Amino acid sequence: MSAANDRFANLGPATEAILSRAFSDAVMITAQAAARIIGVDDKTFHALVEGRAIRYVLIGRSTKRYTEADIRAYLMRDTELPCRSTNPPRAVSGSMTSNTKVVGFMARRALKASATQRR
Repeated sequence: MSAANDRFANLGPATEAILSRAFSDAVMITAQAAARIIGVDDKTFHALVEGRAIRYVLIGRSTKRYTEADIRAYLMRDTELPCRSTNPPRAVSGSMTSNTKVVGFMARRALKASATQRR
């Protein structure tokens, strides 16, 4: 094992094999390929990128690509990222008011029946 591989030895042999295959003929990979390596769907991966948990290289004006170092840095992170599904929701900012009124079904039915009888 080389010095570079010693630094990332705790990723495990399966992850190292996946990374080796993904970067065997490319210096940078697409978001879809990176998401498969990390084991998340595309939507989750893009949320991680937008949340700055995963770095990228910008090619041109809008094309993002990911290096092996970027993927390794994410996989080697020491801190857990917050999970939206288990963290309490944030308070809603702004004020929303509603002018609707809840009316019971039976009251509405009685109102309709009395309107029909008047005709």
